Amino acid sequence: WYQRRVRKQWYQRRVRAASLNSGFGFHFHQNTPWSAVNGAVGTCNTMGGALDITTDILELKDLEANTLCVSGWSRDGQQLDQHNKFALGQTKQTRSTLLPYPVLASPVLVSDATSPGIGQYAGHFHDSSANSQEGRVAALTEMVTYSLLGIPFVGPNICTEDSIDSDDCLLWYYLSVISPLCWSVATDTAHIFAGAETFQNNVKTVLEFRQQLLPYHYDAQYKASAESQPPLRPLVMDYPEDSKAILYTDQALFGDAILYAPRVRAEEDSRVAYLPTGYWCGFSDGNCYTGPKEVAVTAGTEPTNFVFMKGGSVLLTQGSAATTTLARQEKFGLIVVLTKDGAANSTRFFDDGQSANSISQGYYTLINYAVANETMAVSFEKNGYKDDLMNLKYGAIHIYGFTTKVSDVKVVRDGSSDKEAVKSSCLLADDGVTYKLVIRENSVDIALKEAFTMSWTKS
Repeated sequence: WYQRRVRKQWYQRRVRAASLNSGFGFHFHQNTPWSAVNGAVGTCNTMGGALDITTDILELKDLEANTLCVSGWSRDGQQLDQHNKFALGQTKQTRSTLLPYPVLASPVLVSDATSPGIGQYAGHFHDSSANSQEGRVAALTEMVTYSLLGIPFVGPNICTEDSIDSDDCLLWYYLSVISPLCWSVATDTAHIFAGAETFQNNVKTVLEFRQQLLPYHYDAQYKASAESQPPLRPLVMDYPEDSKAILYTDQALFGDAILYAPRVRAEEDSRVAYLPTGYWCGFSDGNCYTGPKEVAVTAGTEPTNFVFMKGGSVLLTQGSAATTTLARQEKFGLIVVLTKDGAANSTRFFDDGQSANSISQGYYTLINYAVANETMAVSFEKNGYKDDLMNLKYGAIHIYGFTTKVSDVKVVRDGSSDKEAVKSSCLLADDGVTYKLVIRENSVDIALKEAFTMSWTKS
């Protein structure tokens, strides 16, 4: 908070001083492929701040006289902190700072990178990391660090070395599962994708899984904004008393429900994941563990093998598709992980996935999931989603962590006393100790907008 306040005051002083110059405006250059989309203006010279104007992009021939170059140096030769100045074009605070000055009412604001000084409305792509185990761990650590420093919208550049092979590139894609941002440079990876059907399918599997977790990504970013909860955290942040937690830098906590321990070594087919104190269940198989415990993970190529869910949490998933609109034509999954006492409690954020101001306008929904006494109650803390949630349906429901077999699953909708029988199966997990309840996709017809209770009976 203090840093944001100081930076805003610093911006305001700079803007006030600059506004005294007639015709002044902020025009940040961005010499990258998407420059034309944002209206970039070419390149800055390092000293003096003159611009080499690309007139065929902006069709403005007098831009140079009205531009302060912020690529390292201002036109008066004063060195600038780029990581802070770039925030001018990326934050609402900057916009409110600029509006009082008529000449700056509609500035062109394009940055050379997305490394902001104020992270609430901006993001940051990392520089390329070395193609190695250490490089991947460093990229994961950097994501966690930015998240802790108040810049939650972060991500690495992946597979950016010309010499990288398909095995190493796939390991980089594993990081994308929990990365809010992810960028793979096509020119750098074209030689890997060409004719490599197996590699293409593996990457497709990873990206489809990331799409399935998109509602959870939205939830994590919402909680970063509303509750100041970093979406990515080192284990030691949530488990400060655990002496081992600080040692596992190659895994991270993602949101309030997931521990992610990706494969980072190309030469190994398995890895050890460390589960801190608590109750944890594997995303892919429903096997449950009591921490603290080291668990051997047979990596393979499935990214779901690296995901562990915390006992007491609930996860909403969606279908995998190229766009949010297409994904929401499919049914939503629900995964519940019980505590040892058979309880769970989570609140999940949901909006249309594309509106920029859904929170400020109230166009979002908060769904409460509470499990206790063999019953799951689904209710709403807020129901402001602007589209019709009746068109969005629950599909398959998985509940992990039962200590005994259950059956006789029934649903009661809000406002009704009728108990609807639901087809389900209760299976012994591979751990040989716990059970998982599986309700198939077509066994229920419940809209996301509906409040309901689901109950079961111990066998």
